[in-house]
Amino acid sequence: KRGILVKGGAVLEALAGARILFFDKTGTLTTGKMLLLSIETSGQLEENQLLQLVASLAQASTHVTSQNIVRIAQERGLDLSTPEHVIEEAGEGLRGTVDGHQLVLGSYAYTTRNAPPSDWAQGFLRKMDYDDATGSFVALNGIMVGALSFSDRLREDAPRAVRKLRQAGIQRIVILTGDRLESAQSVGTAIGADEVHAQLHPADKLALIKGTPAETPSIMIGDGINDAPALAAASVGIAMGARGATVASD
Repeated sequence: KRGILVKGGAVLEALAGARILFFDKTGTLTTGKMLLLSIETSGQLEENQLLQLVASLAQASTHVTSQNIVRIAQERGLDLSTPEHVIEEAGEGLRGTVDGHQLVLGSYAYTTRNAPPSDWAQGFLRKMDYDDATGSFVALNGIMVGALSFSDRLREDAPRAVRKLRQAGIQRIVILTGDRLESAQSVGTAIGADEVHAQLHPADKLALIKGTPAETPSIMIGDGINDAPALAAASVGIAMGARGATVASD
């Protein structure tokens, strides 16, 4: 009735003994429906031109940020093109061709590996810190041309759920996220997490989970394809939501 699929009785036994709980942040502790705060451009493109290109590329990704970018562009009535030759690096970003242009979308670190950093970007990063925002940067034909910042609300029931989990025997709660440290710490404070690890790649999440003592059972709760290795490494993996659910549950 709750829409929960339990893969075998051994899972329930392992849940009963778990003492460490690892949470992904976006779409797990937060709603996953992002509000667009601002679009910054270097002046080469207008705001909607940038959004149209970025959303066209984002159609090729199942990442929650990409899906939100596509939704926002559709709400603005923008006509999206079909992206080509798309390569996605899990937890970092994607690149491909849109309308003959080479486009890169992702974290600041990922984008600057594909295009020289721009002066305006430093100011945008500081603004993101102030707003507790997450963001995606854009490079067009080897030049950083813009960025988008988003806010993502904490799930209303998250703090209560964490309290109930502690009552059920969880001794340590850890947030693992590829997002920026500032927004991750804000969520960590709101739910009372014991540790917050931010700006992680999927391999980093995997290493942190594998680093827990073998005699201390762990749970990983995640929401997408990026979390699949971490979900598999924990004593129990819990895949939340519809996004990437097939890969995550497998």
